[in-house]
Amino acid sequence: MNRARRSKGGYDTVPPASIRLARAAYRAKVSFVDELVGEILDHFSESPLSRDSLTVYTSDHGEMLGE
Repeated sequence: MNRARRSKGGYDTVPPASIRLARAAYRAKVSFVDELVGEILDHFSESPLSRDSLTVYTSDHGEMLGE
């Protein structure tokens, strides 16, 4: 997000430390979800259903991570 949009939206007042903390929390959540999805896929791959199935995983845009 450019500087003018950050200022207009009031986002330029968020302290950099808060942005870093939010980014770290987001990355931790993504890592946790990745681990759980991996476990699900591992278990599913052992199922006979996996031979005739397609797995699709989607996600959002990451909430802009403080930008």
